[in-house]
Amino acid sequence: MKILLVDDQPVARRGLRAVVTESFEGCEILEADNAVAALDISRRERPRMVLLDVRITGPTPPGELCRTFRELVPDGVLVLVTAIDDASVIHACLDAGADGCLLKDVSEAHLGAALRAIAAGAFVADPRIVRQIGREAAKPLVAEAVRRATQKHVTDEHAAHEPSRETTSTAFLTDREHDVLTLLAHGFSNRVIARELYLSETTVKGYVRGLLTKLEAPSRLAAVIRAYELGLAPLPGQGSPEP
Repeated sequence: MKILLVDDQPVARRGLRAVVTESFEGCEILEADNAVAALDISRRERPRMVLLDVRITGPTPPGELCRTFRELVPDGVLVLVTAIDDASVIHACLDAGADGCLLKDVSEAHLGAALRAIAAGAFVADPRIVRQIGREAAKPLVAEAVRRATQKHVTDEHAAHEPSRETTSTAFLTDREHDVLTLLAHGFSNRVIARELYLSETTVKGYVRGLLTKLEAPSRLAAVIRAYELGLAPLPGQGSPEP
């Protein structure tokens, strides 16, 4: 399995290399520090997965770069891994065919879990990104990404990393915790969750703290990723509640 890391920061590429090597045993790592080199490598090597920082230098806008990647490797997996939360840039990249969008400030363990989930066919987006581009604008983009993910059946052995959801039980969560987790997975803030469930914001904060403890997650994003791994929450765009 060939994985291309596209980032103009050597330190960032080293960090991604460590996460990818740990997450996908036996993978071949390719690297590019600019858009031109990234496209050239994609044409020659046809990587299975591309991890792209949208701040990458070069004459090609990020959205157009994503569209070109998608044309070069239509069956590949394209993931935005970036520190930028510019709504217009993220929107353009998702519209161009990105399969997921993650921010760099999560732990290596949770970044790896998210990448494995995406490689196995899921669509994963940091809830902060969903809020940043606006839920209404995000819905059709997320729905399209989920549709693409379900059509792309990953056949190599790394798909085996996807956690089994058939044997998972939701018994260790209360009904109310499951309600909160579902809304959390769709990027809602505590205030919106409180309004939707007719609870106080303080009560919702208590439920979120409890979920983080039960899921052994250090952050809201980590909880969402863990919930997906365990089959406790729907993918974004599937059965999304309307606030």
